[in-house]
Amino acid sequence: DSWSVNNKLTINYGFRYDSTGLRAEDPDIALAGEDTFLRFNDPAYRVGVAYDIGGDGKTVLRAFAGRYYEGVTSGNTEPLTGEVSPYYYWEGQLYGHAEEWVLIDVSGGSTGNFFVKDDIINMYTEGVTLGIERELMPQLSASATFIYKKDHHLMGTISPDATWDTEQYNLTTPNGTFSGTYFPNFSSGAREFYGTVKEGDVGVAEAPFRKFYGFVTEINKRMSDNWSLKANYVYSRNSANIGSGYGVIQGFRGYSDPNEWINTGGRSTLERPHVFKVSGTYIAPFDVYVSPAFTWSSGYALPTYITVNGVQFLAVETDGSERLDNQMNVDIRLEKAFVVMDRYRIGLILDAFNVFNDDAVTDMLSNDVTNPNFRVASEVVPARFFQVGVRLLF
Repeated sequence: DSWSVNNKLTINYGFRYDSTGLRAEDPDIALAGEDTFLRFNDPAYRVGVAYDIGGDGKTVLRAFAGRYYEGVTSGNTEPLTGEVSPYYYWEGQLYGHAEEWVLIDVSGGSTGNFFVKDDIINMYTEGVTLGIERELMPQLSASATFIYKKDHHLMGTISPDATWDTEQYNLTTPNGTFSGTYFPNFSSGAREFYGTVKEGDVGVAEAPFRKFYGFVTEINKRMSDNWSLKANYVYSRNSANIGSGYGVIQGFRGYSDPNEWINTGGRSTLERPHVFKVSGTYIAPFDVYVSPAFTWSSGYALPTYITVNGVQFLAVETDGSERLDNQMNVDIRLEKAFVVMDRYRIGLILDAFNVFNDDAVTDMLSNDVTNPNFRVASEVVPARFFQVGVRLLF
């Protein structure tokens, strides 16, 4: 709902409650003979405030807080069934008839030693923003916004029967000398439990976390006098004690191996602390639209791994001092429209990407100090290329 308290203050608020789950309808594949084997009850809130400081519509203070839950996806929980995983298809899609779902195959699944933790709670992200926007002159405004968000109740698997040894290491490599403690001979044991991971679980050194904060400044000149412009700068910090791969983000990875907690808690490998963008459009003579876009960004943070007796782990905490190359990219679009028969509009488009052919390195062959390909570049940004297109409006 939206509540206009007075001519200066407006509050937008909402509440959402979801009860979602995954169910195995065949009792032969349900856990412990139950047909519902995963259930989340998720209360989520949203509240936003806009306050016109001067009462003239030129300076607005905005604030927001909200909670967002992860969706329940079957791909993450296929092993939760006792013996096999069912695959249902809409038969009409396959054969052009039958308006119902049918079980056409079963595959995979666990061996019956995969269970749901009793205290499982769905993952969610909670965030706040606080910003101010000021109209400097007609069609021109500037804004500044602070953003913070953190993930809560991260999920994954723990192994209550896991075992490992503890050993010291002191290893000299061509890339430096490293020493510390690691945990060889890790074994996950027979059982695995899927649920909310927390400090005190077997092999879990601390509760997993991901958090982000950033500061955004922007200048926006709306289209007038045949040109528009938008420029913004973002400074951000993104830290985590877990990785950022697909399985981790989706909430499905193992947490009981103590080697995965060595030197964690630093910068996320997806962090770009500085990003600067400028884009705009100029309507040139003969109604030719010229739209350049400039982006400069920091390179991703590089982790440093080490392998000792076949066990790989972080050699040092990722502090962001080593990064992939900074990237500078310039794209330009030219578009000319022609009106045909008073009702059709045909646009001819020419795009040029990476105009200055920036060759920033975007990946390494290895980030392991014991690998001979340590910090050897393996990928660069795509080379300059051009694209021609036609747009038809009617």
